[in-house]
Amino acid sequence: MKNNDFGLCDLKDTGFVADIETPEVQVPLEFKNKIVNYFTVTDEALKRISEILEKRKKPSSGIKVSIRSKGCSGMAYKIEFADYGINLTDADEMLVTSDGKRIFIDIKASLFVIGMTMDYQVEQFKEGFVFINPNEKGKCGCGSSFYV
Repeated sequence: MKNNDFGLCDLKDTGFVADIETPEVQVPLEFKNKIVNYFTVTDEALKRISEILEKRKKPSSGIKVSIRSKGCSGMAYKIEFADYGINLTDADEMLVTSDGKRIFIDIKASLFVIGMTMDYQVEQFKEGFVFINPNEKGKCGCGSSFYV
């Protein structure tokens, strides 16, 4: 598979590279989010998600996947820590992985990620989360944005 065949989410765009100061938040004991299973997370992505959450050294509900307006094709994936009251609400949907990690999907992005696979790839000169999305109809030349 060539890099043009999937969406690479560059690490500098994820918010996971630098320690960004965020207020302390409480992780709910019980989540009211709708549980979904409409996309897949590979073992490599799960491993990286676990490392990222561990390095944060503060409570986190999980990670959140959303889509934002960006680039010449119009849309790009965004990954960030999921914190109630900051960027997470009960309206966001939740995927619970095989190892118990929670991945929240922005409710506005849910229709765009049905059937998607989230992977993590390390190559010689780059690494990052990769989204293999059957809903994508095309990408910009550099591969940083897509359209459906």
